[in-house]
Amino acid sequence: MKGPDGTQYLVDGDDIRPIASPDVFRKIGFNPLEVEDVTMEDLLSFSPGTPITEATLYPTGALLQHNKTGGVYWVKDGIKHPIP
Repeated sequence: MKGPDGTQYLVDGDDIRPIASPDVFRKIGFNPLEVEDVTMEDLLSFSPGTPITEATLYPTGALLQHNKTGGVYWVKDGIKHPIP
């Protein structure tokens, strides 16, 4: 989503997470054609979430597998959670 001030957001459940910059938006790999312009009223219907920065790895979450051990992990926001 893109707010009236030009800030882009990722909807994460009931939260909206501001994306720190256009550069971060591109590095994450989001498609600008999928961004919808919204009003301030639309934004207020969500709870504010933590910002997405370059240090935020996999803000939408991803399943990753360690190439040596074969272990599988759920990684979201740079935090790795092992899956037994």
